[in-house]
Amino acid sequence: MFKLTNPNYSINLSASSNQTYSYLRQELSPREIIDDHQVHYCGMVQIDTGGCAYYRSKFPSMILEQRFSEQVSIVEGRVVFSPEMLKIMDSIVLQRLNQKREIEWMQYVVLPFKEKTGLRIIYDTDDILVEEDIPQYNFFRSIFSDGKEVVPYYMEHSDLVTVTCQKLADYYSKKFSIDPKKFKVLPNCPPKFLFGHFSENDVLVKAQKRKGRKFRICFSCSPSHFDVRNRNGGMDDFSEIQKWILGNRHRYQFIFHGGSSAIYQQYEGDFEFVKYGNFLDYPEVRRNIQADLYIQPMQKTMFNECKSPIKLFESWAEGVPILVQDLENYKNTDVESCFSSADDLERKVAAIADATPEEYTAKTVRNYGKLEQYWLENHIEKWIPVLFHRHHS
Repeated sequence: MFKLTNPNYSINLSASSNQTYSYLRQELSPREIIDDHQVHYCGMVQIDTGGCAYYRSKFPSMILEQRFSEQVSIVEGRVVFSPEMLKIMDSIVLQRLNQKREIEWMQYVVLPFKEKTGLRIIYDTDDILVEEDIPQYNFFRSIFSDGKEVVPYYMEHSDLVTVTCQKLADYYSKKFSIDPKKFKVLPNCPPKFLFGHFSENDVLVKAQKRKGRKFRICFSCSPSHFDVRNRNGGMDDFSEIQKWILGNRHRYQFIFHGGSSAIYQQYEGDFEFVKYGNFLDYPEVRRNIQADLYIQPMQKTMFNECKSPIKLFESWAEGVPILVQDLENYKNTDVESCFSSADDLERKVAAIADATPEEYTAKTVRNYGKLEQYWLENHIEKWIPVLFHRHHS
């Protein structure tokens, strides 16, 4: 139970303002919402500034405001919205909030607006945010120490919980005994305007120039995949293929983009290390690495099983094959790109590395074609009924 002190927020809601938004208290289709000649407001509170924030709020906001500029206005950022702003909002999205410090704002500001104006509260997460269910080696695990207490509070007091996959919805529903009907799956999808710069000719030229140099294999992932602080005896998402990496460091050119660990850093002359930067630069940084293949290993834990298959889409968009751990969400998306063990990985890497430039290019063309069903622009209307109508009163 949270012990809160009333911070004396001033909330003044006139009858007229309540009446103004009464038209939103009916169930509407996406097209009816956008075509009703009203301006619809949504607030998005983001707890991070990395890829999670972009995929879950920034990218959808950009497309919605561009496509429906006369009907949609979205206020976003790492801010706590004032009562005056909440008065005009149809809904507010709480992205990954997981600490106790925001609870008083939720109780004394947001919830009263939900009751009086029909403000719709949406809690969004693309990950497990409960410390006890996050692997010991995860670099960011301690950040989620309040999660077991705080996350169910937000979910219970929200009208809707949006997640990236059904596996994650099932986890939270079972973990906190929350009605499964409260969850809505909105998958992580890459925006074509940022990622969709594939060129078949460029891929072919790069493949033809590969002769005479090492095959370049990139691991593009955050420090959360490595036992950076040796909390887990060196066991992490890379443990199963660690010997394979070290044993092949002279055969292939391995690049660590984002995270790595001391195990690999001691062979600094054999590996390349590239830091993460601003997420809007992410696709360009990856292209500049000139990878021939991406690999994403992961332990088979509940935390990883609940992740979206976004790594597949990012690599396909770049025109580079990828091999990923055979977790459920990845197998359901593209079983051909999955590996089950270090031996299986070795066979599949060799097949890609030994392919002719024409075979390699044909594979990337097929992968890029699969993206048509995953581009965010082709899914954006699914976000409209979630963000732009108010709760029933």
